[in-house]
Amino acid sequence: MKGLQFSANSNVYYSLGLLNDFKLKNKSTALRYYRKCLKSNPDQKLSAENIAYVKDRVKALTK
Repeated sequence: MKGLQFSANSNVYYSLGLLNDFKLKNKSTALRYYRKCLKSNPDQKLSAENIAYVKDRVKALTK
């Protein structure tokens, strides 16, 4: 969480989403971080492939 101390960063939200999704198996928290990632203007910081992946995970977790 130290990475968020100065400003919102889509890479940090992406990493926290992955951590909660796959390591901690906390889907609701993962979904929250994935959504924050998408809202934090990720086009400039994340690759198009990662953005597409986050969008797919959001869809899968909201089913």
